Amino acid sequence: MRRVAIAGCIAALAIGLSACSGGGAAAGAASNFVPNLLNAGFGDGWTDEQTKEAITPPQRIQITGNLDLTETAESIGYGPAEQRLPMSSGAVTSSFPTTGNRVRMFTARDNVLHLSWICEWVPDDPDAENCQDYHVAFDISGSEPEVLAASNSVEDLLYELPRSTTLRHPRVVVTDPSELPRSVIHTDKATGATTALLLAVAQPRETSANVYFVVNNSLKLYFGELEPSR
Repeated sequence: MRRVAIAGCIAALAIGLSACSGGGAAAGAASNFVPNLLNAGFGDGWTDEQTKEAITPPQRIQITGNLDLTETAESIGYGPAEQRLPMSSGAVTSSFPTTGNRVRMFTARDNVLHLSWICEWVPDDPDAENCQDYHVAFDISGSEPEVLAASNSVEDLLYELPRSTTLRHPRVVVTDPSELPRSVIHTDKATGATTALLLAVAQPRETSANVYFVVNNSLKLYFGELEPSR
């Protein structure tokens, strides 16, 4: 497993939530910031109350690093044959499944993040027919996630009660889109903002800005922090 730490990952939330100028206003807004993953997704769109014009969500994601899961995925049978299946849906490299809700991410017990998925379904493809369930559990108590366990079964997840805020296939704004595959980067037509399309993203605790997510064309677990976008 290879970890990538991104420069500047310990950044102050110096962007204010109001239109006021001046360091004091920005610092005050940052200190009152309440991280909420639901305020980072475009959803059906956001509108300025006064101008009625389309605007970006009030929060965005600052990527702070990633954990390469290729070795872990292959150790539980999600090898090159299975990784190529999403290519029929537009992926061009090894990838998690991209269609439907085949990827699931959530936290149940404190400090344990669960990522599970099933193969991309491709008709008349023997690799798809023989596919299994896949599950990786992470310890997220530290500054970077650590793999706790990996298996071919999701049976143990049937008894876990999700406690995190989770979104599937959301469009979000990230501060550093160059850290993600180019295929997941798009432009929002209404606002002109650069957006990233995620497969699944989770905010384990409502009191913490930390978030974790996966995207198409990648076998990495990305992690970062929610921050004000204006």
